[in-house]
Amino acid sequence: MTDPAPSYLRLLAELIALVVLVYYGLNVADAAAERPFACLGDVDGASAIRITNTARETVTPDELAALWALEGESLWVGYERGGWSERAAIRGETVFYDGLKDGARWWALVKVGAAYSVVYVFANTERYADVNGDHYGHHPCGGWEIAR
Repeated sequence: MTDPAPSYLRLLAELIALVVLVYYGLNVADAAAERPFACLGDVDGASAIRITNTARETVTPDELAALWALEGESLWVGYERGGWSERAAIRGETVFYDGLKDGARWWALVKVGAAYSVVYVFANTERYADVNGDHYGHHPCGGWEIAR
């Protein structure tokens, strides 16, 4: 008979990790998510315009599909640790997407850098506070670092 202790230790380690995630304000679903636009659902029914310092243009269906396919590492570390763990300032273009998905408005802010980009996706474009009345403002459903 094999010793069951290793499986119990693994389960204990997973439970501790889960408690740490919850303690620091991370939603378990967000921690597991790797696709920034997943919080908006699938790409069907989505449309957007792209706004930069020099242009305002309609995003093609292929470009939207490419956005929805992006994968990255979550930047959320919890309110107690400052919210977002974005690295030093990115020197590059900032691109704003203003879109609709099945009639609901969404936004995305993309800071384009040479080695990586940062993406914040907003499924809710209205300002609001948490249940305690704190942290009033626009809240992205996530922020991700995307390797280039």
